[in-house]
Amino acid sequence: MSHKITRIFHPVGQGAFYSERHDVDGQMFNVVYDCGSFGIKRGTKVVEETFHDNEIIDILFVSHFDYDHISLIPVLLNKCHIRKVVLPLLHEDILFVLSGYYRYRMASNGRLRSSAEKSLQLLNDPQKWFREECGAREKVKLVFVRPDVESVAADDLERRNQLNRAEEEFVSSQGGSTINSRSEKDAKSLCTFADWMFLPYNMDYFKRNSDLVTKLIGWLNQNNYSLQDLNNDQFYKWLFRNNGHRRQLAQIYRSLNGSINENSMLLFSGPSQKHYQCKMSVAHYPLHPPLRWLIAQPGCLYTGDFNLKQESLHASYGSYFNRIGTVQIPHHGSEHSFDLNNFHAQDMICPVSHGTMFGHPDPTVLCEIACAGGCPVSVNNDPFSKFEERIRI
Repeated sequence: MSHKITRIFHPVGQGAFYSERHDVDGQMFNVVYDCGSFGIKRGTKVVEETFHDNEIIDILFVSHFDYDHISLIPVLLNKCHIRKVVLPLLHEDILFVLSGYYRYRMASNGRLRSSAEKSLQLLNDPQKWFREECGAREKVKLVFVRPDVESVAADDLERRNQLNRAEEEFVSSQGGSTINSRSEKDAKSLCTFADWMFLPYNMDYFKRNSDLVTKLIGWLNQNNYSLQDLNNDQFYKWLFRNNGHRRQLAQIYRSLNGSINENSMLLFSGPSQKHYQCKMSVAHYPLHPPLRWLIAQPGCLYTGDFNLKQESLHASYGSYFNRIGTVQIPHHGSEHSFDLNNFHAQDMICPVSHGTMFGHPDPTVLCEIACAGGCPVSVNNDPFSKFEERIRI
């Protein structure tokens, strides 16, 4: 069997757009992980030049719902036919928290209003978003990745069961299906290749942020509101009539903001077997001519805006690291989401997608990765910064 892979980190500036084209004995299989940018004009051009008209995208993975990771999906859907969209499934409580976060940004910042509104729409009703925002003429096949739920204390079990029922109702309302995080068995429903798999991981955000959620619920209860009211327009009319309450909520959301991107769904794309042979070359303008890595591992770990201060990549995919040679630097290289101890850099190719809006990437992050034996690669607004890997299994 012949299996050739072209993996590209596309230069869309402040955003994320990554693709893989698998050629298995002449049969094509296209995968996209995130598709968005704040630079819509530049990003649109990149997406349109990447695929042919009516080309099939077999799987679109969406790591999370921030605008710079989803804004170019309408362009992609207009250009191509998307067979399947894979999204993280969120607990009902976290849905309310994120809805409130995006609604707060809509109400308090004119510059971010439009982007927050689109994120909110996709979060609450993906089918409606694909229909109204993207112009989908038929229902999109949605697959939700269940949170990787850890053990739950007995006194939390009733609440957990209640949340699980709400999740099932949400998935049913979307006409979707579910798979489990890091399940090789479930991964076979995404890809039938004998030598490759796509293994998503949706971290259990509820457990790791229960203190923050509890803090928010307590503040709402003190003011005679509930978590559900974060999805209510009347709540924000009340909020913005009182500067004191507005400042209090802003402080809570600032504490949430440091970990809110933990909703990013990770993805391992790599060999399904522990033992294999491959050849790999990489092409990037600063590294021209292309370097050939004969021993490099072909697997890639896509991280979205994952927060490395909360969990290590080894904890997420430890048993697969001997198959990984490329790790995307999370959150555009932000120092607020980075911890070298939780990032395996040695002998890794480490692309980072960034623009100039927020001062990303942080030089300290790149320096730490390089000193630890990794190879940072800048993918930015410059067309020549496109980073491409070609793999033959």
